[in-house]
Amino acid sequence: MRRWIAPFFVACWISVAALVPAAQAQDYSDLSDLSDLRRTLEFMGEGYASGYVQPLTDAFGADMHGGLFRTADTDDGFLPLFPINIYVGINVSGVPTGSLDKTFVPPSQETLSDGTEITFDGDRAPTVFGDTDTPSRDEASFTVTDPDDGSEETYNVPPGLLDTPIAPLVMPQLGIGTVFGTDAQIRYFPKSNLSAGGGSYGEVSLFGLALRHDLNQWIPVPLPLKLAVQGSYTQFALENDFEVDNRVESQEVVSASGWAVNLHASRGIPLLPLTVYGGLQYERFEMDYSYTFNPPGTDEPVGIDISQTAANKTRALAGLSFTVAIFRLNADYAIGSANNVLTTAVGLRL
Repeated sequence: MRRWIAPFFVACWISVAALVPAAQAQDYSDLSDLSDLRRTLEFMGEGYASGYVQPLTDAFGADMHGGLFRTADTDDGFLPLFPINIYVGINVSGVPTGSLDKTFVPPSQETLSDGTEITFDGDRAPTVFGDTDTPSRDEASFTVTDPDDGSEETYNVPPGLLDTPIAPLVMPQLGIGTVFGTDAQIRYFPKSNLSAGGGSYGEVSLFGLALRHDLNQWIPVPLPLKLAVQGSYTQFALENDFEVDNRVESQEVVSASGWAVNLHASRGIPLLPLTVYGGLQYERFEMDYSYTFNPPGTDEPVGIDISQTAANKTRALAGLSFTVAIFRLNADYAIGSANNVLTTAVGLRL
């Protein structure tokens, strides 16, 4: 059965419904009311969950490092004599899911702290971006063995949750500069509740800072290109409320952070409101998942923490920026070491 997934968004700004799928998991019971990532992961062991969400980590990391620049000119303001240049815009980056793993090989066996054994039977299982139809037990299943009496129960593996050709991420951006050839770019969203489709998916927060420095000022001869170097840092968190001993507590289900450094260049096209830009970037992004695994047939919940690194390490990109008065529209395409990224942005510059 195909599953509907809310669009990627955070209060119309940050699109991350991929992190908080409202969908069903294994057939242990009636799971039709699942509405957040924590509750979905409750039905996955550590080894299984790690393979299941790795493509999500890869997509989120690649998207997060998109759209850091659209020109190499740090003095690129609309008002030449105005001492501070300001850019306000919305950036949309998307990873084509064709480059992401749709299936994975789960661990053949996992043993929990209480001795419960979970055995996977099958060749491969869907990832979060895999087939949204639940695989039949002939294709893939897992068996839970009770350590006390040796009894066994067989269950379906979860299907994929996101049937989409592209995994997008939307972020607001504010740029301020320049001081001695250096400007700053801020990505920020305060802790806010994410809801869609009548359900609440938890609270999200985002903060990112990028600093860029003009290199032309240090080169004694005129160059046909503008050159700049940039470094950035971004962190993201998703929290869900859960009930413990008749009280509600908040748990950070996802925490993520990453950094990137790049060298980029740009050149305006004479007599046209166009600028060609491109660059080389090195990046790293890490994502941590925390949840409680509730194995079927047992009363021993297990606390699980998973740390993952996104696959993308480097990218080369090229793009085109169109500017009329204070309005700017740009688009670029990046070829990454693991995932390619398409980025577009629209904004106002002063």
